[in-house]
Amino acid sequence: MQLTTYQKGIGAMLITSLLFSTSGLFVKLLDENVYTIAGFRALFALLPFLVIYRKQLLKVNARMWVSALLYGCTCMFFVISTKTTTAANAIFLQFTAPIYVLIAEPLMFGLKYKKLDILTVLVCFLGMFFFFQDNLTVGNMTGNIIALISGMTLAGFILNQRKNEASYQAPAIFWGNAGLALVCILLLPKDISPSVAEWGMLLFLGIFQIGIAFSLFTYALKRVLAVEISLLGMLEPVLNPIWVAVGYGELPGLWAIVGGSIILGMLIIRTLLMNKKNVAVG
Repeated sequence: MQLTTYQKGIGAMLITSLLFSTSGLFVKLLDENVYTIAGFRALFALLPFLVIYRKQLLKVNARMWVSALLYGCTCMFFVISTKTTTAANAIFLQFTAPIYVLIAEPLMFGLKYKKLDILTVLVCFLGMFFFFQDNLTVGNMTGNIIALISGMTLAGFILNQRKNEASYQAPAIFWGNAGLALVCILLLPKDISPSVAEWGMLLFLGIFQIGIAFSLFTYALKRVLAVEISLLGMLEPVLNPIWVAVGYGELPGLWAIVGGSIILGMLIIRTLLMNKKNVAVG
């Protein structure tokens, strides 16, 4: 049976979320320093971009460079936080990015704050509070704070990408990876010696978890409704700690589960309510 364009888009977004969600497990499994992981992951991510986008990657402007910087910082902070706190804390706290977007977007685009958005922000901040309740037994404060910062840089990246033309999106991620790879490789210790299995994990993280996943995400964007993209994208923070629990044996704390559930639940409710409102208006 031949799939419709819509079904292909849904399939592409599902695979995207699955690939994105594997980052926590492989970062945990890799017995290497953060510069090795972040640097080679970024370096290998360049390969699919060079094959798929080619000359498009040369299209740059000032705002694109800002996006590249924010993207590189987000990737670096995520690796550091995943290494220094639980994977659940790292991904859930990074997933607070929509909160900062809701706060900053009206200021950047001259929009009015909506009651639903204000409620969403307040509820999500309540969810964030729970992540620090079991800090003495699960993860550490430094990792949680870095994860929060990664959410802020991710929000900045999203907003800056929205302000720029769509044709600059792929170059921003490509050059963000290139810059991160260069910085990390310059900071590498001299005695790194990844095993064959670890090189395989680094290749997977770069080529598939970033490069191929981003291409599938772009494919899905053109074929699936924004609300469906948002909802399917929330599979990433749900699956990430599950893979880590199964493959690495790290279990999230009870308060992290409570906080993450509050944040994701509120974001899902907002997405559904906004979609219902837009359909009614349309």
